[in-house]
Amino acid sequence: MDPVIVVGAGPVGLTLALALARQEVPCVVLDEGPGKDEPRPARTVVLPTTPSPCWNVSPTRP
Repeated sequence: MDPVIVVGAGPVGLTLALALARQEVPCVVLDEGPGKDEPRPARTVVLPTTPSPCWNVSPTRP
């Protein structure tokens, strides 16, 4: 199987890469930049009420 190319290593791109990996789909994550660790603001904020199944975590109760 050819790898899926995920463009962008932000929150959405990395979540997609993790979801693909859990399904055993090969992927390559591409991100812009010269390769140096540059701080960049988050462009996406996700506030789930329940954990996503791909995160493989159990919900906690207070």
